[in-house]
Amino acid sequence: SARAPVAPARGALLDSLGLVLGLAFVTLILLPGRLVFPPIGAEGRPATLLGLGLFAWWCLMKLVPRFTPRTRQPLRIALWILLGTLLLSWVAGLDRGPLPVETRAMDRTMLARAAVIGFALVIADGVRRRRTLDRLLVVLSYCGGAMGFIALLQFGFDYDIVPLIKFPPFDFNAELIGSRVRGAGTRVTSTAGHSIELGVVAAMILPVAGHYAMRAATNNQRIFRWTATVLLAASIPFSGSRAGYLGFAIVIITMMWAWNTRTRANVAALIFAGVLALQAFTPGLLGTVRWLFLNLGVDDSATARLSDYDIVFDYISARPILGRGPGTWLPEEYIVLDNEWLYSAVTVGIVGVLAIVGVMLVALMQAGWVAHHGRTDETRHLAQALKASILVGALTSATFDALAFATFAGVWFIMFGMAAALWRIERDGTDVDIDPAVETDFAEVLVSRRLTDPSKAQPSVFQSMGNWVEARSSR
Repeated sequence: SARAPVAPARGALLDSLGLVLGLAFVTLILLPGRLVFPPIGAEGRPATLLGLGLFAWWCLMKLVPRFTPRTRQPLRIALWILLGTLLLSWVAGLDRGPLPVETRAMDRTMLARAAVIGFALVIADGVRRRRTLDRLLVVLSYCGGAMGFIALLQFGFDYDIVPLIKFPPFDFNAELIGSRVRGAGTRVTSTAGHSIELGVVAAMILPVAGHYAMRAATNNQRIFRWTATVLLAASIPFSGSRAGYLGFAIVIITMMWAWNTRTRANVAALIFAGVLALQAFTPGLLGTVRWLFLNLGVDDSATARLSDYDIVFDYISARPILGRGPGTWLPEEYIVLDNEWLYSAVTVGIVGVLAIVGVMLVALMQAGWVAHHGRTDETRHLAQALKASILVGALTSATFDALAFATFAGVWFIMFGMAAALWRIERDGTDVDIDPAVETDFAEVLVSRRLTDPSKAQPSVFQSMGNWVEARSSR
């Protein structure tokens, strides 16, 4: 008799999804923000295209009852409300009779929002095992550390590797910003679209990277994870951004609630040592930092933000409900608006702002629930780290047009999805396999399983590939 077809293992499906999400994290953070597929334009970034593919995949899975999530997920509802308000604002913007350049901007913005919503939806509904969630967050931390390493090359050695990160069919759609002088230091951008984005993204990933560094199970993990954490922390002063320093302060204040006295003392000592190292590395940098915060009243970049608010409020009052249309406030046509909340109020109206706030609050409440009701100290600490990341994005958005930067938007919505996935795993109690001793970092696999004990070394991926090539050549 014929055998009945065997259903694919659920773990294999999730591993495949994890690989796709890991690839999306790499393209989001490590590829330059101005690298795009030219026929599509500004929204032709590889990460955006992957996000759109994930969004389409999630919609197709909804058509197959077997793969449709049957568990309650508040973030899913909040994300669909956000998408609905964006569509309403888009229709209202078209009805306004926009300029052709504004119409194209609306289309690009809708694609960008669908991509980041795709990230959040797939993570919230597709990541069903704690081990998968942990591995994805470790990948995100390493990507942030690599971004910090590129910033270190730019800042400390005046070497910019970013122009070399280009491959067909992708190309740069604008001139790279590179490095700029500010005070006694140099502002760098790494792979981000702007120095401000570098500082904020580094602050958003920092608490997650620190969580996994503190809980490393092997010497090899400690080396890689703490290196990534230190590079992320160093990226903030390298960016020379007030928003980055604000994000760092938010991380420290939020995480203090989850730390005991000894951990707080250790973190304070690390910060003090880092400040001394930066002062020795770049004399005058601390003076520049003091000037950034003590001279806000005379700093052109700060006063220009405040002077534009009266004009902006006039535009908001003209179309307060649904706004002028997503992405239609163009700096070259109007003025530069360095406040995402005001920018959203102008473009998507009060309804759109409330929808964005709703998504953020749902993710914060889910992370907060796990921070109080998680089954282990490790889980509660991770939830607090995710909450800190989300708060960094929320508060620093008042200092620049945050969602106009693809890396920031992608990382922020990824954190939404991670908080929702962790909440569902903890609430359902279906997966308790979180023993860090059995986890393996992909960085360990690439280099070796043991750096400190050569007798226990196993072939790395690079060594295995070399052995395979050698065997094929000898045939």
